[in-house]
Amino acid sequence: MITVMNRAVRIDYTNYRGERRWRTILPLELVFGTFPHHEGAQWFLHAVDEERGLKRTFAMKDVHAWEPT
Repeated sequence: MITVMNRAVRIDYTNYRGERRWRTILPLELVFGTFPHHEGAQWFLHAVDEERGLKRTFAMKDVHAWEPT
């Protein structure tokens, strides 16, 4: 597990349904493993989705770009 800084960023992200859009998140930790809706072991970012106010998991391979907020 890698703990990341608590600073919000915007990511251009495609979810498991193929929907691509910008999301504002607060990164929490970077982990390697498996997760539902994603095939195979890979890197994931656990973060708070600021729009929904919920902890979410983002597949790093589906992050297209990052921007500071």
